[in-house]
Amino acid sequence: MHYLKHAKFALGTEKKGTFSVKRNLKNAVKSAFGEDTMSKLINLACLTLAVSFSFSVFADEEEEKNRGGIEEITVTAEKRTSTVSDTSMSITAFDSSLLEDLGMQNADDLMDQIPATTRDAYDVRIRGVGRNFRALGGDPGVATYYNGIYSPDFGIAASENNYYDVERIEVLRGPQGTLYGRNSIGGAINYITKKPTFEAEGEVRTILGDYGTEQYYLMSSAPVSDSIAYRFTGMTSDRDGVQKNIGTGPDTDTLDDQNFAMTLLWNINDDMSFQIRANDRLSDRIIGNRILVTEGYGDNRGTRNTTDPVYGLRPVSADTPGAMKFTNTITGVVAYGAPRRPGIDITGFPYRMNPMFGRSDAPSVIGTYDVDVNHDAGCNDFPYGPPACTSNREKFEHEGQQASFTWDINEDTTLTYLYGNVDYNYDFNIDQDETNNTTFSQYRTTVREDVHMTTHEINLNWMLADDIEMTSGVFFMDESRKQTYSLSNNVPAILNPANYGVLDTPWGTLADATGIELALPGFPFIPSINMMSLFGATNPYGTWATAPHVDETSGVLGRTVTGRWGGDPLGRVYRHKNEVTNDAFAVFTQGTWQINDEFALTLGVRYAEDEKSALENAGGYTELFASALAPYLPALNLLTGAPFAAIGSQGVTALAATNVAMGAASYNYDPALVAQYTAAATAGLIPATAIYALSIDPNNPITPTCDITATSCDNPLRLGQGIPYSYTRLVSDEDTWSDTNFRINLDYEPNDNQLWYFSVTTGFRSGGYALGVSGQYDDVRDEFGISIGDDQRLVSYDQEEVEAVEIGYKGLHLDDTLQIFASIYQYKYDGYQDQLDQFDPIRGAGAQFVSNADGITNKGFETEIQYQASDRLNIAANFSYTETEYGEDYNVFTVDDPINPVPVYGLCTQGYVGCTVDDPSFAEDYTVNLKGGPLKGIPEIKHTVRVTYEMDSPVGPLWWLLSHSYTGEFSASGVQRPLDEISSRETTNLNISWYSSDGATSVRAYISNLFDNDNYYALSTGDHETNYRKSVTALPPRVMGVDLRYRF
Repeated sequence: MHYLKHAKFALGTEKKGTFSVKRNLKNAVKSAFGEDTMSKLINLACLTLAVSFSFSVFADEEEEKNRGGIEEITVTAEKRTSTVSDTSMSITAFDSSLLEDLGMQNADDLMDQIPATTRDAYDVRIRGVGRNFRALGGDPGVATYYNGIYSPDFGIAASENNYYDVERIEVLRGPQGTLYGRNSIGGAINYITKKPTFEAEGEVRTILGDYGTEQYYLMSSAPVSDSIAYRFTGMTSDRDGVQKNIGTGPDTDTLDDQNFAMTLLWNINDDMSFQIRANDRLSDRIIGNRILVTEGYGDNRGTRNTTDPVYGLRPVSADTPGAMKFTNTITGVVAYGAPRRPGIDITGFPYRMNPMFGRSDAPSVIGTYDVDVNHDAGCNDFPYGPPACTSNREKFEHEGQQASFTWDINEDTTLTYLYGNVDYNYDFNIDQDETNNTTFSQYRTTVREDVHMTTHEINLNWMLADDIEMTSGVFFMDESRKQTYSLSNNVPAILNPANYGVLDTPWGTLADATGIELALPGFPFIPSINMMSLFGATNPYGTWATAPHVDETSGVLGRTVTGRWGGDPLGRVYRHKNEVTNDAFAVFTQGTWQINDEFALTLGVRYAEDEKSALENAGGYTELFASALAPYLPALNLLTGAPFAAIGSQGVTALAATNVAMGAASYNYDPALVAQYTAAATAGLIPATAIYALSIDPNNPITPTCDITATSCDNPLRLGQGIPYSYTRLVSDEDTWSDTNFRINLDYEPNDNQLWYFSVTTGFRSGGYALGVSGQYDDVRDEFGISIGDDQRLVSYDQEEVEAVEIGYKGLHLDDTLQIFASIYQYKYDGYQDQLDQFDPIRGAGAQFVSNADGITNKGFETEIQYQASDRLNIAANFSYTETEYGEDYNVFTVDDPINPVPVYGLCTQGYVGCTVDDPSFAEDYTVNLKGGPLKGIPEIKHTVRVTYEMDSPVGPLWWLLSHSYTGEFSASGVQRPLDEISSRETTNLNISWYSSDGATSVRAYISNLFDNDNYYALSTGDHETNYRKSVTALPPRVMGVDLRYRF
């Protein structure tokens, strides 16, 4: 019977019972965690035994005894062949038959089946350990291997070939610091493909389903000679979008993927073999968009803002038109805010309009799980422009090679050499407006990442004595990552050169026209000076009166250089070309001493070293606040025909006056005030020249020269701080991180069917440079924190270290029909790497940093159970409980949110230019100590239940497989705001399979996400610059289809 031959996994009770088990186990585990560390370990060990006993009792009640056994999966987790039951670590394995029965094709499918394992947008977490930031230079927390060879990115292996022709997937949970080492602080995932065969075989396969799904596969394997065989696989996968797009383009989140792989195996002689595999992959698709859950603030929360030209709030008094009341939940302070006014109130990066402004015709996607994005048929090739690309696009080109040479030197010694090479380009363009706006705003992210990595590893497996088996080796890696990244918008202010208006006018011209002689404090009147010549005094390209536009080719190492804004045909507000290289080295050894028939001791040690160099070439468009020079603007504006309007009078801000000076706006007069002050002038109460200065409308003091939604304008309104300029920052650094890790493992096997193990392991993740993160660069400073000049440096973060203790049990019971795996663990971290907003006392404001937190603890319990209930019924399940805690002080800023909007209560907490905190207590109001709280991104509860049943039918046996997975709620932020909570999710899948009597033909019908739940696995929350948007990364809706195979 097909299924019983491959019964290697677990599924269980129906939904109601599942939640009951979840609650009971959660309470029991929490109770066990309530005492000191030793008590916790003892209590949880007892809990493990209790669980094992309870399932044994359940099995004893069954009448049928002769049910056959549970076949084991062979794994190579410890770089030697063993079974899952014999491997003294937490490991879940899936062989090719199980992958086929489950219809597993991607990372989402895989994560649903494994305890204590979840995924982020591009990475995976095991027991909560993953990667908290994706900045170039960061390393994953879970190592990915392909055919035993390190792979630089989880997403490559997790999607190649849709798991077709994969022999086995091994998921190792817990630090693998000795044998695997690099970035395996949380665990490792190894994908092993099938080898060539010396008997000719082949297979064709097709999957047809809804959303236009068409997948075609081909496999051929045969000998070339008596000693050489090949294996070829090819696949193409196409699917229409599963995200409904109400915009102008097709639905998003499509598939268009192809991959071809060739493997050659050469059995050189009886002792030597060589295998090499190479693949060539191209994926070119419409990438999915974030799902907009809600946005807005106050009474506007839950609606799309179509009335305000720009996002954000400004602090106002209670009687200001449009004022909204806020009560600070931290301090209790009552304050008022009103919508910002474009060109008057400073708007932060990326200085853009509200893309929904005036879009009364645009339907809202809030709460619908639909998207509203643009489409541009010309967006096919990087860099997706000019001037804009309004489509979502993703292109992935990947070439990889894995080679291995094995030499059995004698019956006790084997030498293995492993070579890996990865080369890929990853391009994408994503619409960030979240609205189908084809006119004045097409804000987008464009990325190209070019990665090249080569690895070499030599392993020696040898018997030191009859009862001591050793594995020793050395590892080398050379990796280069280059990333071109931009945030762009096709608005005139960015696309076109800036017109600086009277800011370029010499002050002598002003004196000639008005008699006003402007002079800097302490200096005489200099007729040739103009406003722009006062900026960039130390700039190597000269002052902004003449300094040209600077771009990525203009950099000076260690400095930020600036110039006038000359426009950018790609509309790039920000761009960088960053590069990180890493030379890694490790040497390791591990030995297992079989003390006697019952006890074995494993000792391992590994020294690892990462030498990294980083280069950040960043820049783009920004604006300068006139600040101390603002008082000169009223006089200069006389040359535009404007009245002398002092900064602060009649609502005139420095930004408003700057826009008037540059010809982007003119003053707006209130007709009632004009009439009032005209009468006053006629009566001789005021001079006639004061009429219009006093008649400026204080609520709306300027009128833009062009409509703010205009797609063409010579003098567009400036929204940020006023004076536009270009900048380029070129900063580099290099450093080395190293550590020595160990493993101690004691095994106890009281009989052939049970294994107890106790392990202490350590792990290490290198430090690095988080390129592209605002807080990761700074001036070079002396010992007192004082800047020593123009030189700049990259700010690094330190390495992460973990010590893990685990007690585990693996056992077969009831005539090999009941299999129980269980473990309890506790991790202690130093240098936990995280990306958060923190107060920087040197800057006197907040900035985003990748920093290290000490004293982190992570502890939990997990179990995997499989029960062969009868010849026809297999039940299996897994359950995990994870509890994490910040154990030491770790102060971060509360993120700007719609309840306590930063612009209303204090800009200084978010590090705005020109704003510093003179009173540290002001920052403390917005600082949260995470000590005692849980880490982000980690659900406490996760479980999966699966049931397989063989049913007779007129066409032969049918195998029904029902799978239900549950992932509990967790927070996307360490601050743990309700706004950041990711809801729990449940997914139910159904597969029905039929196999011909000779096994050559199979048909599988499937329904994934049977109940069509709206599930998501990642969440982002915006600040006031994005109208406090809450967006999620969605999982697919219900999909169904049929899977046909023919083997020959």
